[in-house]
Amino acid sequence: MQVRALGMNYVNIPIRGATIAPDQLGEFTAALTDSANYPMLVHCASANRVGAMFYLHRVIHEKADNATALSEGRAIGLKPTLEPALTKYLKDHQP
Repeated sequence: MQVRALGMNYVNIPIRGATIAPDQLGEFTAALTDSANYPMLVHCASANRVGAMFYLHRVIHEKADNATALSEGRAIGLKPTLEPALTKYLKDHQP
């Protein structure tokens, strides 16, 4: 695989539509916090899901305030159409 030939790890976390499962966020957080994965490129076709994953990671794992994390997620590519699903995710998966 070309990625490995360039000295990078490849982590694939398929996300379909607006549904993000806790195990997917867990895989994302594990990859993001593993220094062996740096430098890192995070990609999806629209950047919408990447922005969503960063937003959830920042709120849940880094305890960022919602407005800051939302602004960062939008800057990455999070689209307003996915935001209601993220609000529901936080409601359903936070203590």
